[in-house]
Amino acid sequence: MTAPPLPMAIAGIAVPQDESVLLDRATGIDVRGEGYALVDAVRPGVMAAFPRRAFDRRFLAAMAREVAVRPGRRSERLLVTKGLAAWMERSPWRSEP
Repeated sequence: MTAPPLPMAIAGIAVPQDESVLLDRATGIDVRGEGYALVDAVRPGVMAAFPRRAFDRRFLAAMAREVAVRPGRRSERLLVTKGLAAWMERSPWRSEP
């Protein structure tokens, strides 16, 4: 059984059919800064409308809560094994307000 097309695909925008790929790409940009330059054109407007403020600290706290409740999941691997906090510290987002 195939998944129904994503709304973007219906609109004629080519996207991967696996929503987890989209989520990974979005969080890669938003959390780790991977592909940061891909959003150069829209970043100033988005940042003006939605300042990041304490996003990084809130995100890490949410991940820690998730790991405490559901140990052994991907969240734990990302937070503990992969060192998400250090990864975020090196992110180009750190220089954004």
